[in-house]
Amino acid sequence: PLADVPAEPAAVYAHAAALDRARAAPYLGLAALYQRQGAWPQVLTALEQAAAREPANTAIALARAAAWRQQNRPDLAVTVLTQTLQTTPGALDVLIALADITQSTGVPAENRSAALLTQALTLAPGYAPAIVALAQAESRAGQPTAALTRLAAALNHRPGDVIVAVALADLYQTLAQPAAAAAVLGDIRARQPGNVSAALALASLYRQQGQAEEARQTLTQATAIAPLSAAPWLALAQLETSAPAIRAAFARAAAADPADSAAPLAAGQFELTQGDLPAAAAAFTRSLALNPTGPAAYIALAQVAERQGQAAAAQ
Repeated sequence: PLADVPAEPAAVYAHAAALDRARAAPYLGLAALYQRQGAWPQVLTALEQAAAREPANTAIALARAAAWRQQNRPDLAVTVLTQTLQTTPGALDVLIALADITQSTGVPAENRSAALLTQALTLAPGYAPAIVALAQAESRAGQPTAALTRLAAALNHRPGDVIVAVALADLYQTLAQPAAAAAVLGDIRARQPGNVSAALALASLYRQQGQAEEARQTLTQATAIAPLSAAPWLALAQLETSAPAIRAAFARAAAADPADSAAPLAAGQFELTQGDLPAAAAAFTRSLALNPTGPAAYIALAQVAERQGQAAAAQ
């Protein structure tokens, strides 16, 4: 009966777990609740309970690894993912996550990353995230030609792949070849006019090349393509030159996606540059409420406190 169901969210999930001890879902709910509260030890405990009930669930394994990385324990994230691969060796998303850890942290060894990505491509030769990650690893290793060849071949095989196209354009930009980057992005925009990622990438390229009007037109189109996304409005704010127009763009971003913590964070950073500390603090507080585990809002609030002469609060 409903009268037996507790009112507190954590108690509700615990109640559901007691009713069906074999299901992982209540523990995933608990993990999500604790994550919003920034209670990472409890997040990990809940995820371990979920994993015990569904040991083959790769999504749970990825969540556990992400939680350990958030706690600065990439070694334990590697352990979780390695154990998962032992039971589900064909899990492409797990292979990619493990390769990412080895690339970014060196745990357990940098050269293992390429082997993992190659394994993922052996299992699924056209898997775009693996192609892009391997090309990025080659670029970092001082092999830009190999990276370009890999991405160009992949895009030639699948001309409409936005993930590969954006990665190839980014690499052309890194190599100071903006015309080639623009050609790639222009082609993918023509093939996928409704893809907001391609629009944002092309607008960013235009802005870097000083083509503000082209960037504005592309971003305006992106707001129509993705009316519930804050990203196009945040990018438009970077093109504005007057404070009222910038604030209006931030307001439109927040209205498009009220759950996106990036919009109030960007608004707060702007108010900080304008010297409006109360407005900045209010915006950073909103961002923090939407993403309690994000360090950027905490750091920004500390900057506000320091400027207000509240050293103890900043600490």
